[in-house]
Amino acid sequence: MNKNDYNKTPSFYNTQEVFEKYLGQSSYYNALQRNVVKLCMLSKCKRILELGCATGATSIALAKAIPSANIIGLDMRDNVIKVAEQQARIHNVKNLDFVVSNFCNYPKYSAYDFIVMLYSFHHIEDPETNKIKFLSKIYNQVKKKYIFMYCRNIPEL
Repeated sequence: MNKNDYNKTPSFYNTQEVFEKYLGQSSYYNALQRNVVKLCMLSKCKRILELGCATGATSIALAKAIPSANIIGLDMRDNVIKVAEQQARIHNVKNLDFVVSNFCNYPKYSAYDFIVMLYSFHHIEDPETNKIKFLSKIYNQVKKKYIFMYCRNIPEL
């Protein structure tokens, strides 16, 4: 896949309507989101980073469920961050900010005690060594008590 193809790939969920139609209402996605929220609540996280937040559904769910936490939703697409910011205003959450950034280059992983990725790891551009570098960077930056969670299949809590 060339770089131009890759840059086009992650823009499928670029509106709230498309997200809701294809992913946001799926029981699988909702179960993952509920479990992430439960884990953050159980671990009493205060600083949470969502990598590849898209239209902000999980970040917003976290912000609503844990009003004492500071949530950052990060995505590399400025058009979906605009949608996420609009959704945050609609839901009236104040403990949530969105950042436009490529999460592989984000310099502040050590500032968070819970880092979550739902449906975003595959957006790290090939070759596979890029994925390994990303995971090594997170591993080296986060403290042992911190949590990094890549969600694909986790049982209902």
